[in-house]
Amino acid sequence: MKKMNIKLLSLLVVVAISLTSCLNDLEDFLGDFGSSPAIAELSEAPDASTGTTFYYVTYTTTPVDVPLVRVNIASANTLKSPTKITLAFDDALITAYNTAKGLTDPATMFYPVPMAAMTIASYDVTIPAGERETDWVIKINPSLIPDLFSKKYLIGVKIASADNGLVVSGNYGTKLVRVMAKNKYHGTYKVTGYFVHPSSPRALNLTKDFLSVGPNTISGGYADLGGAGYKYNPITVDESGTITIPGVSKPCYRVVLTSSPPSFLPTTTNWFVYNTGTIPPDGTEVKDFNYCYEHTPGKWTFVLFSGYSNETRKSYEVMVMQ
Repeated sequence: MKKMNIKLLSLLVVVAISLTSCLNDLEDFLGDFGSSPAIAELSEAPDASTGTTFYYVTYTTTPVDVPLVRVNIASANTLKSPTKITLAFDDALITAYNTAKGLTDPATMFYPVPMAAMTIASYDVTIPAGERETDWVIKINPSLIPDLFSKKYLIGVKIASADNGLVVSGNYGTKLVRVMAKNKYHGTYKVTGYFVHPSSPRALNLTKDFLSVGPNTISGGYADLGGAGYKYNPITVDESGTITIPGVSKPCYRVVLTSSPPSFLPTTTNWFVYNTGTIPPDGTEVKDFNYCYEHTPGKWTFVLFSGYSNETRKSYEVMVMQ
């Protein structure tokens, strides 16, 4: 009788251990007994108007780190073991995007970022136990992407596989990432100054965004008229050498304004760039204008002055990057 009791007890222990092991496996697969299987997904929401996410990469001739996509585990609770998820590029996503948008003109369609411009340390990411997400970081060399400032580029990414029994999301298993270039002058500026006008002279005090259109050129609103479509197009920083500006201790660069005036000026013959002059509305001391300098590391100040040569309309602006 004792032997039977011992055998029965042993059998119950084995069954209990087996059941516990199965439940642990199920727990990991479902995310602590959630009602649905754990799902591997690319979680960042795309822009509603374009259907893509985007990344501004600072223009340089060397590779830079780019957190391309965020990989997430969607589950009721976090998993108790590390999870490896494998990513892959998929140019077919870009072809399908162009087709869906009706983009057939080479000037407006999107192109895949060349593989030669990217360095991939690994196509695998590992999400540690107890955590939900991590970034897939790759390197991109902007100088190896042809015409990056003028052409439109996408990277198509998909989840190729996931371990721990995760299911790859049917809706969020792919992502299109638009890669755009920005130079060091690209950013948001606090602008003060004065706009000379025959009927509406006024002080300037506003915030404006200036976007990259080349390695050392930016474009943005003229005076306070950007909302009406009047722009500096473009502003070019002459990086060939520095200039000395009285009263400025930092090395300065000459700013070259476009040879074509903002669209509200009637002809190019009336357009004038004031590299020296007096500050409006009632300055008396002659100053230098149309230069820029790095006031703190990575932050730039532009001092601009331009307008009609007959001085009926002209804009003096000090733009400080925020």
